[in-house]
Amino acid sequence: MKSAAKNHKDWEPVCKIIDSINSPGEFYKAMKKLNSGRYDLDIVNAAREYKECYNSAQY
Repeated sequence: MKSAAKNHKDWEPVCKIIDSINSPGEFYKAMKKLNSGRYDLDIVNAAREYKECYNSAQY
């Protein structure tokens, strides 16, 4: 089980990446970066849901 500290450490950078999206192209770049294995997939999915980041059509 992942520690709360590890989860918190991953949460902030993931949210910053999601907040930086301003266009469909940036959405795909951000998703590539988030899904690269650097960040915990559960954290990425939770942050995307929290930030309501679902698909490129939103941007």
